[in-house]
Amino acid sequence: MGSSYCMTILLRTGHHKQFRHENSTALKSCPNQLIYQTGAIRLFLFQYLKKSAEEHRFHDIEDALKQLKSNDEEDLERRKRLSNAALTKPLNVWIKGDKIKRKTKLKLYRSLVKSILVYNCGTWALTKSEEEKLNAFHRKQLRKVLNIKYPVKITNSSLYNKCEEHPLSIYILENRWRLFGHILRRNIEIPANKSMNSYFATHGKKFRGRPLTTLPVVLNKDLSRLQENTLQLTTREDLEHLRCIAQNRQQWRELSTRIRKAAEAPPSDD
Repeated sequence: MGSSYCMTILLRTGHHKQFRHENSTALKSCPNQLIYQTGAIRLFLFQYLKKSAEEHRFHDIEDALKQLKSNDEEDLERRKRLSNAALTKPLNVWIKGDKIKRKTKLKLYRSLVKSILVYNCGTWALTKSEEEKLNAFHRKQLRKVLNIKYPVKITNSSLYNKCEEHPLSIYILENRWRLFGHILRRNIEIPANKSMNSYFATHGKKFRGRPLTTLPVVLNKDLSRLQENTLQLTTREDLEHLRCIAQNRQQWRELSTRIRKAAEAPPSDD
């Protein structure tokens, strides 16, 4: 979710002045932290709306979560539109395949189009169906780059190999854990860490039905893919344990690699 969405909600609810007042020290000490991948604003916004809802009507917390999820979806659709526009502009580059090398076209695609599509993707909390749709959208763009049209057919695995690419969901997973590790290594007093601590320290009633797909939920699902795994992200103790691991960059990279390989592995027949 982009920072513009977060700030729009703060302005609409009239909470932007209190948000700035409560975090004036953090803003002065680390002015770039609040806009780093918008993670701090997302977490602070959620916690503030949650606290406000508990003081008034409990069901408003769920409304706030739905609003954040809705903004994720809006940001994703906007990324698709912008990347498609960027893909269409140099159309002759993709069509004239006999004059431009495939390797050159793919380099142009990654720098001009893919960078727009995955901008800020480390903050997205996507469901399985949303990831599959995004992967399909990515493959459609790759076929355009290679000028592969009906009736010519190509399997997904062959397309990825030909383009030296991976499913976009894997790229998003890597960025999600890179951002998470970066925040955990930062000072405990920065807005993002304060909000995570508050989030896991709060124990409230559970909502009816399936829980909303939020960043903590997605991160916990990533960990659940690991075999013989004792790691999870459901309590404050789990968060502190992951914080200790993140201090060692090598251990964190190894954990991220294990999670990526588990996500790439085909589903078990059991």
